[in-house]
Amino acid sequence: MKALRWVLLAQIAFFAVWGGSLLTSHRVAREVWLQTGPVDPRDLLAGHYVALTYPLIQSAEELCATVRPRSSPGPVYVRLAPRSEPVLTIEGPVTTSHGVECRAEPPRGDAGTWIAGERRPRPTTSRIQFGIERFYVPEASPLRRVPSGQAVAKIAINDAHVARIIDLVPTLPEATGQ
Repeated sequence: MKALRWVLLAQIAFFAVWGGSLLTSHRVAREVWLQTGPVDPRDLLAGHYVALTYPLIQSAEELCATVRPRSSPGPVYVRLAPRSEPVLTIEGPVTTSHGVECRAEPPRGDAGTWIAGERRPRPTTSRIQFGIERFYVPEASPLRRVPSGQAVAKIAINDAHVARIIDLVPTLPEATGQ
């Protein structure tokens, strides 16, 4: 019976440490805004989510083509810089970021804001994924009715360059040229 208690205690400790690390990994993180592109499906097993794509992915593909070939899987790091024109959202204007440099190795020191991605070759295409391609929302959320590509994502990037979506904010129709 004592062995069962120790196993149970070890499991509780493991999940407590794991949960604590997930809750605190982005506590002191840089925040950037990224423009989104059109996509919007539903996952029957995982629940309702908004699938997101970013212009950053296309620019990262171009920037990283010489650093890590499209057929070569592995990590990439993209340096972000603010755009000059703000985007108008329902919460006011925000300055979005775009990719300006790519490396295959993690950047050293405080050389700006970097986001970590993973090149994942597929039989027909190759894409860089940043782990921010899905944002789960409640079924009744007004975000589910926002037309694809008419939102900006607020992203937190921690010291390990791992990104997490904090918020998704709809843009004003004038801001997207519609």
